[in-house]
Amino acid sequence: MRAQIFVDNKLIFTTDTAAHVITDFEQTHEIDLLLRGVR
Repeated sequence: MRAQIFVDNKLIFTTDTAAHVITDFEQTHEIDLLLRGVR
């Protein structure tokens, strides 16, 4: 899983880490991802 945050159609943040896909939603409560600013 990756995360990207866009503001006004511009990429502002992207993940610096990767996480496995959530396969058991009932057992997964949170995932910590490190976001990096994009210039």
